[in-house]
Amino acid sequence: MKLTIRKGRLSNGIDVVHFKKKGISPTILAVIRGGSLYETDKNAGISHLIEHLMFRGTTSAGRSSRNEIYREITELTGGLQFKEDWTCYTSFEHIPLGLRVMKEDVGHAAELLADILLRASLDNQTIEAEKNIVLDEICYGKDNPWTMI
Repeated sequence: MKLTIRKGRLSNGIDVVHFKKKGISPTILAVIRGGSLYETDKNAGISHLIEHLMFRGTTSAGRSSRNEIYREITELTGGLQFKEDWTCYTSFEHIPLGLRVMKEDVGHAAELLADILLRASLDNQTIEAEKNIVLDEICYGKDNPWTMI
């Protein structure tokens, strides 16, 4: 099967890569340059916190809560049946956000990811709640021998 790759840069500086391969379900993926590679001692963990905050809701109607965001993702991905149907995590050097959807839902998925990236609700109460969750995850990681490998 032939793989077609097109690259470009939007006027706002965002790089866009388009892969096309027959027989593969469409995936919309945004990759943010972030992670501990880009953090200092002063802002350590900020990438992980931002990753959490993006899914707490947006300022758009119908997407103001985590439940509304997850409901929409579930509908788009056919019920989150497979781990590969959606992704979001923080790595050493990037934060990928992606949805694998049906061809007819590509526009909707792109619009949802754009809304999450551009209009995430970042109120103080939500930030404080997510800080505690991220700190718990960091402590778990330090206590988990598998993360040391």
